[in-house]
Amino acid sequence: MAVWFFGLMKNNVAFCNTTDYFCNLNKNDNDMATAIRVSDKLVNEARHISKIENRSLTGQIEFWAKIGKLAEENPDMPYHLIKDILIGVQELDAGETTEYQFG
Repeated sequence: MAVWFFGLMKNNVAFCNTTDYFCNLNKNDNDMATAIRVSDKLVNEARHISKIENRSLTGQIEFWAKIGKLAEENPDMPYHLIKDILIGVQELDAGETTEYQFG
């Protein structure tokens, strides 16, 4: 059974009237809601991993989507390198940098 996420945008969250699931949706240029279809299996796996990784359910699915997109764009780059680059970008954005010491 698939889960459909529909709803009106309110703080980037779309609430579904037919299930207990909710999804943080990215806004497009027109600030309109986006409907997505996600399988129950994916939602259940993401819920499990999101607890381990200390992410929201939506954050976990978005993380997997980002990794998949980057892997498709960089087919010769291994997963661990993609993940390390994302961690590095996050650290840069947070101002957590130190000067590299050679030797």
